[in-house]
Parts: sequence; C-alpha cells; structure tokens
Amino acid sequence: MMTAVLVWAVPAVISVGYVSQLFTSSTVSAVLPDAHGPGDADGPEGSSRSRAARSGTLSNGSPVVKPPPGVLIIDGVVSAESSGGRPGVCAGSGVLLSADGYVLTNYHVVEGTTRLTATLSATGGKFDAKVVGTDQSRDVALLKLQDAKGLTPMKVAPEGAKVGQPVTAIGNGGGQDTLFSVSGTVQQLDEKVQIAAENGAKPHTLSGMIRTNAAVVPGYSGGPMVDARGDVVGISTAASLGGNPEGFAIPIAQATSIADQIKTGRSNGSIRVGPRPALGVTVTRGGWVQSVHSRGAAAKAGLAAGSTITSVGGVPVTDTASLQAAVASRDVGATVKVTWKDPTGQERSADITLGPAWHN
Repeated sequence: MMTAVLVWAVPAVISVGYVSQLFTSSTVSAVLPDAHGPGDADGPEGSSRSRAARSGTLSNGSPVVKPPPGVLIIDGVVSAESSGGRPGVCAGSGVLLSADGYVLTNYHVVEGTTRLTATLSATGGKFDAKVVGTDQSRDVALLKLQDAKGLTPMKVAPEGAKVGQPVTAIGNGGGQDTLFSVSGTVQQLDEKVQIAAENGAKPHTLSGMIRTNAAVVPGYSGGPMVDARGDVVGISTAASLGGNPEGFAIPIAQATSIADQIKTGRSNGSIRVGPRPALGVTVTRGGWVQSVHSRGAAAKAGLAAGSTITSVGGVPVTDTASLQAAVASRDVGATVKVTWKDPTGQERSADITLGPAWHN
C-alpha cells in the first residue's frame, strides 16, 4: 500500500468524514432552510425533514446531472436510538446491481434506519427497500428493492480504477433528492483512511480505498464513481476534512464481492445477513434511558424511561456508543443479561432477548 502525504501534514492514515446526509429534528431547519413542514418523513418516530431548493449547483460547484440508469436516491427514517436520542432522516445514494433490484450502498447510509425508500432517478420509480445484509467494518450494505423487475442496472468496470484516470462521482448531493456530479482524477489506490468519530463513536478505519480529487459532499455516499464510459469503478464513501477537497471510494470489486457473500445468506466474519439486534431503547449520556420503544425487547423486560443502563452482557455501558457496541456483537434472538438502575435508584437486571433494529 502506498503511503499518502497530504499538504496539511497528516499521518499515513488520513482523517476523513462520511458523505451521507443525516437530518435530526434539531438540525433540519439550519441545514435545509427551505422547509416543507412536518410529515416529509412520516415514520414511526414522527420525525420530519425539510427539503432544500433543487438548485442548479452545490457549494462545491457540482451541477445537476442527467440521471443515468441505475443510480438511486435513498431516503431513510432513522430511529432515535441510533441518532443520539433525536429521531431523524438520512439521505444517500445507491447503485443498482441487477434487474430484480439488488442495490449497493454504504452501511453508514442505512445504519439505524427503520424504513428505507429508493428512487430510480432516471425513471422516478419509487421502491420500498429492505436491508439484505451489511459489512459494517468495510462500510457496505446490500439492499433489495421490493417488487422490482426489469430494471436497468449499472455496468461495472471490469478492470477497476487506475491512477491518473478521470472519474466522476454521481450522488444525491446535499440530500436534495436530485442527482449532482463532480469530476476529478484518481490520485491513489489502496489508501487507508480514518473516519472521524461522530455521535460519541470511535474513529473507524477503512482500507483499500480509491483516493480522488473529486470534491464529493454529503449525500453522495453509496453512489457510483464512474469512468469515462460510465462504468462503475467505486462507491463514494468519504471526503477529506482538510482544505484540499478529496473524495474516497470503495473499489467496486471489493463492494460486489461483499454483496455476493451476503447473497449466500450466511453471516461470516464481519458480514451480517439480516437485521442488526437492538434492545429497543434510546440512550443519552451515561447510559440514561430517554425512552423505551413500546414493542422493543427492553420494554418487555420492564426497563422504563428514566432508568440508567449500567452493563450489557457484563460490558459496562457509559454512553450510546458503548451500548451499541455491546449489542451489535450479538445476533437477533440472542439473550443477554442487562443490568440497570431504575428511576428510583434500585439496581435491577434481566435476561433480555434482542429484537431486530430494522423494521423495513
């Protein structure tokens, strides 16, 4: 692997940020001021999303692009449990792999979602989408469009990306539900990048990435990076956090290999088939339970809002991130011992059977 040296003198592991778009009830008006009012994301959490005006360009100069076949706009309702106590919605992009509706996107686009909708921008066709499986460590998710048939998938570049090659990233820039494009060249292959921490999570490292000088922005995540023929060479995933805009993509061969493993129906290593597990609670600082989902596993065990979870399976819980980590290592249907202090301060514990986090 080549070592990258950037002008702002970062180490070989480059610090970057994901390029999906997440809107919560407290940020939506500031991020997208052209509001359509409540009800845009009428999910079970009652969250809403404001839409930006569909401008001709984004802040990075990306123009609106004529929608090519096989590029999808992905919208998801995100549970409060997964977004730090505030329900919201997310926006990203996807790549259609097959005529019957298999779609590649990033794991971080669908993480914590309770419902997903995918729109084929070229035709306007809308589909409910189901998460088939994920590889969180490599940030890949495979979706299946419901009742899809006869669709036109994107073509995959047989040789992948090459250094110096012109490329174009296409995606749902700014979460505007409109496709934009931004062009550049491949700067480096087999790059290692460190994703900046968000919502109390630890930094995450991705390897084998394509580094480009295409200035992708939030909303491009999961969308295609294509060569001059329009064939997919990578999946846009992250962008640099410094003054020199750079975009990073997962090589398409790596992403499709993960998708093929998911299609076998067997969880293996970092690959998880089916929904991730959840307790069914929203936790804020210090493991304090803000709310309990009425149909979740925790509610059935008697865990109430105002309690403080102290451990899951013997692993101490200090915040949302540590709770998610303790639960994520298990499967849906697994039973785990949870210890908490109820609102009166009394310590309690119960064996709780984990339910699914995705309900779409």
